[in-house]
Amino acid sequence: MGTRLSALTGNLLKKDPIDRLASAYYDGAQHLAEQLLQLLLLDESLHQLDRLRSQV
Repeated sequence: MGTRLSALTGNLLKKDPIDRLASAYYDGAQHLAEQLLQLLLLDESLHQLDRLRSQV
């Protein structure tokens, strides 16, 4: 997810911190659930907008 978010934001969001947050959550840091959900929603929204932009 970090790679895609970094690419979709022109590197405004950095790959490594996103990937570390996701890894920490999957390793049991449940307190990061909301932050990860927000990143997932942002990732999907930006991906959809990017696809729409490509169709125009």
